[in-house]
Amino acid sequence: MVDPATREQVKKTAVSALVAAETISVLGTRMTYLALPWFVLVTTGSPSKMSVVLAAEILPMAILGVPSGALVQRLGSRTTMLVADFARAPILASIPLLHAAGLLDFWLLLAIVALLGAFAPPYFAAQRVILPELVGEDETRTSQANSSIEGGNAFAAMIGPALAGVLIPFLGAANVLYVDAATYLVAFLLVLVFVPALKAVGGTAEHGVLAGLRFLASDRLLGPLSASASSSTTSRLAGALVRSRAWRLRLTMPGRSAST
Repeated sequence: MVDPATREQVKKTAVSALVAAETISVLGTRMTYLALPWFVLVTTGSPSKMSVVLAAEILPMAILGVPSGALVQRLGSRTTMLVADFARAPILASIPLLHAAGLLDFWLLLAIVALLGAFAPPYFAAQRVILPELVGEDETRTSQANSSIEGGNAFAAMIGPALAGVLIPFLGAANVLYVDAATYLVAFLLVLVFVPALKAVGGTAEHGVLAGLRFLASDRLLGPLSASASSSTTSRLAGALVRSRAWRLRLTMPGRSAST
């Protein structure tokens, strides 16, 4: 039987590792929000393509609420976080690698970015339930641990884009993406080594597309990015539709031809 003092120390270590892992993972995510659009802008020279890439990354976060909640319930919060961080590291690193090899077509970039964004909702859903599973029913400890996690996440959310902005001029956007990928590996190792396997506790996870939309709307960085990317993409589609209809009208007007 495990000594109570030992069990207590294991919990403290696990909570500290969880705080560090979530902070580092969020830090990498926030650095990516700046480094990836900058990488697209530098490599393509197209602000419109940058907006499309942003939309491709953010869209899965809004629409994958239902499968994310089901995935957390099936795999457990710890396993979900491990899978999400371990998967995002090579996915993100593949972008500069494929670009260096001359293999990164724009359609492939969109697919990779969408896949990257698809792992964010399960991670966020797991974040909401792993703490009660770890510390149990001790409300005081839960409150203290939650405050530490929220503080770490807020710090990472604030410093991530700024850190990326500092590193990009020195390392280049591609190398900053490698740094971002490394943060996911560090977070993965912290949870793998120091956070024990957990027993699920009662409670329902927030599901649905509206849950994803609420998360985006409440995020001070993702909210404006989502609105900007969506409006930019919508305006381009609307412009293309107007031009197409105007062209058809020209073709159907008497005395007009495609060459006039």
